[in-house]
Amino acid sequence: MEPAGVREDVYEPPSEIIRELNERYGANLGPEDEITFETVLNSMDGDAGLRAAARANPPENERLSFDFKVNDAIEDIIDRNFKLYKRITEDENFGQALKDALFREYLNRQLLDKN
Repeated sequence: MEPAGVREDVYEPPSEIIRELNERYGANLGPEDEITFETVLNSMDGDAGLRAAARANPPENERLSFDFKVNDAIEDIIDRNFKLYKRITEDENFGQALKDALFREYLNRQLLDKN
C-alpha cells in the first residue's frame, strides 16, 4: 500500500531515471550514473532551505528553488563524472529531461517524508 499523497507514477528511483533517459536519448547510462543521480538527490534531500521551500510553496514555485540548487549539484559532479556533466550541459533536451525526472523524484521523497 502506498503512503497517502504518493502516486505510483511519480516514483522514479535513479535506476528508473536511467532507464528512461537511455530509452529516450540512447544515453548508455550505467551504475556510475545511478550513483551520481543518487548523490545529487541526497544533496537536494539534505538541503534545509530547499526543504523549507517545499513546505511553504506549491510545486511550481518550489521548482524555481530546486532548479537553482540542482544546477549547483550538477556543477559539483564535474570531477566525479565529467562525461555525464558534459552531456547534461551540452544536450539541452537531455539535461532538461534529467532535471524534470530528478524534480519528480525529489517531490516524491518529500511526500514520503511527510507521511
